[in-house]
Amino acid sequence: MQVPQQQQQQQQPTTPSRLSQSQGGDRTSQDLSTSSSSAHFTGTPPAGGPLASLHPELRSGISLSIAHAHKVYFSGPLARRLELEPSGRPPHRQEGWVDVWAQLGGTTLSVWEMRAIEEASQRGDEVPPSYINVTDAFIGVLGSIEIPASGSQPASKRTNILTLNTAGSNLLLFSAPSGQALVSWAAALRLATWEKSRLEEIYTGHLLRMSLTTPNGEFKQPKTALTRGRLEGWVRIRLAGQVDWKRVYAIITSATGRPESPTSTKSPSVLTKRRMSGIFRSSGGGSQNGGHGSAGMFGPHGHAKGLVDGVAPPVIAFHAAPPQGRKPKPALLTLTHVTQAFALYPERPEMISKSNLFKVEALLGTEVDYTSANSPEKSGAKNKGAKVEERFAGKMAGREGWCIVQPEVGEEPNGQKASLVMDMLKWLMSVAIHDAFGLYGRPAGYTWDPREPTSMMFSYPVGPMRDVSF
Repeated sequence: MQVPQQQQQQQQPTTPSRLSQSQGGDRTSQDLSTSSSSAHFTGTPPAGGPLASLHPELRSGISLSIAHAHKVYFSGPLARRLELEPSGRPPHRQEGWVDVWAQLGGTTLSVWEMRAIEEASQRGDEVPPSYINVTDAFIGVLGSIEIPASGSQPASKRTNILTLNTAGSNLLLFSAPSGQALVSWAAALRLATWEKSRLEEIYTGHLLRMSLTTPNGEFKQPKTALTRGRLEGWVRIRLAGQVDWKRVYAIITSATGRPESPTSTKSPSVLTKRRMSGIFRSSGGGSQNGGHGSAGMFGPHGHAKGLVDGVAPPVIAFHAAPPQGRKPKPALLTLTHVTQAFALYPERPEMISKSNLFKVEALLGTEVDYTSANSPEKSGAKNKGAKVEERFAGKMAGREGWCIVQPEVGEEPNGQKASLVMDMLKWLMSVAIHDAFGLYGRPAGYTWDPREPTSMMFSYPVGPMRDVSF
């Protein structure tokens, strides 16, 4: 897969209105279809403003996130079709294929309808775009697609199809003008979301260093928050493929702890934790970035199976209520094979102290071997736990994906309410997840060496070209 070349010069984003102005205002959609542009950066974010009041530890990482939002990865003409709403149902009014001009800046896809551009150009006006957030998107590539006739829309066939699932169960189809444009769009989208996840890891590293550095500048490795190999409490979660938040009782169990539920004793997959390989993985399975694949919602995955020294793997189990008795009810969902776990930057520096969201990339639910003749889909046999997980996670059950978690804030021993950030760090970093799943150098200890692949700071952007990220 070819990755759009990152141009070294800084330039203004190529929007349809600027193209029209440069051509005397008479550039048509047919002319636009012959042009596209690859990655560049639209400008250096200001050094002052909100960043000036930030802790020095956070300033560098957040400036990288601001720069990423200004980075234009690719732009060009597409044809768009809304196939499914977030509810998973077809739209009430099907518009069919609509010619658009699109531009990917950071993880925001700006889309202008060509008809609206032409009408606005005749008036000497500009038309605002619609925006699509692709941060959590699942990206797929299809050779061609045939749409049957429905209502007033005739049957149609399109080639060079890009699919996006950005919210809930929605499905957007984009048809590129050529195979080369399709590859460029797919690479740009995957690179943008992967770089976003890497910047979130860097932000997490800075947040951890700021929170656990002593007044004399010495970093103290965090102590475990696990008690007998477990951490538990109430959290709110949102899963890939869903738009609603659910309140659940979460239990994190390390590999050396007692298995929490029947689903946690299943044979684990052998899953690579090399975050660098994710953007080049085929669409055969996985989540959208980082650790990572690209088609988690619309395609199964395949992993080798085998016990790890006869020990149950680490697991995060979500329950409707705290388990009671010797035979508790099966977990609503389990997360295993975690490849990334990082805090989410709230997009505005002043909101950092008020945000306690973090994101986990993992296998959602019990692994299903879809290639086996005895797989549940082929044999019709499903155990009770798998059925519960399927009802809870929907199409994402048994696939790689993400889960956004918001812990409910507890109380300190002195009766005071805990800090939102520190409570989140307790769940995310203090062994609870990073140690349990062996992430970022733990349990031996965090490393901040940018040359170390396991470090959150790996390949930290530096120098005059730092604003183009990785």
